[in-house]
Amino acid sequence: MPNGTPFSGTWNCIWENGTSEQLTVDASNSFQCYGSTYLLNINNEGIVTFNWSDNTLQTLTEDRVNGNVRTLQWTTTHADYATIRWEMQLQQ
Repeated sequence: MPNGTPFSGTWNCIWENGTSEQLTVDASNSFQCYGSTYLLNINNEGIVTFNWSDNTLQTLTEDRVNGNVRTLQWTTTHADYATIRWEMQLQQ
């Protein structure tokens, strides 16, 4: 658990069209992307969500590690991007 939360650290956010953006999630589970600040919300059942500025809802559906890469898979309510993924290089 780097930096005190399960999501803290630097992630590469990748959309289905191949566009990507680097995100850094801080210890309070917030991050900035394209000039806006977002917050990862974790409910009592452990479901993780956040909303983009256009109100598109992202819900975490998969959290896996393969070698030294951790990947989060998100489903979305956006008509053009049904899923996005975040990838983080893990320390060895």
